[in-house]
Amino acid sequence: MPGAPPHAVAPPNQYGGPGQPPPPPGWGQPAAPVKKSRRSLWITLGVIFGVLVLAIGSCTVFFVTAIKAPVDASNRFLSAIDDGDYARAISLSDPGCSLGM
Repeated sequence: MPGAPPHAVAPPNQYGGPGQPPPPPGWGQPAAPVKKSRRSLWITLGVIFGVLVLAIGSCTVFFVTAIKAPVDASNRFLSAIDDGDYARAISLSDPGCSLGM
């Protein structure tokens, strides 16, 4: 500052003297939090859902094929009784069933 004594303080809008580095930047807005990807969660849930669907489907197929033959045999037996064809109904039944009669 021209005309100021050597021990004078710099005005408030002036930072340091000539040749000094500029002041550090002030605090800015904080960085936005990084959004975590949920891709692995969706992949895991998809795999679990797929395995569950396959398990339910295979159990259903196993159950249906396991009971189909006995249901068909009982339907034939009951159809023979409805038709009054008792000889055919007895031939469709288990021979061990009539031992107690």
